[in-house]
Amino acid sequence: LENRDREDLSDLERATDYKDALSRYYRTQKEMAERLEVSEAGLSRYLDLAALPKKVVEAFGDITVIRTIHGKDLKSLLKSAKD
Repeated sequence: LENRDREDLSDLERATDYKDALSRYYRTQKEMAERLEVSEAGLSRYLDLAALPKKVVEAFGDITVIRTIHGKDLKSLLKSAKD
């Protein structure tokens, strides 16, 4: 919770923290969203970002430019590539 308001934290770093917290401290994504007082959809966007493959993240060059919208957009493209 205390890191959530840090301005120097990139979306990717926040996403990674959320993914880690979800696996460690919460049973469900809904429970975590309620505890953080964020929407489930907003939390889901961060978790999509955290799920991006390492090679995709590295292609950006600078993690500070990666936003939650990138995770959302790339999620569907990566899923299509697997199918």
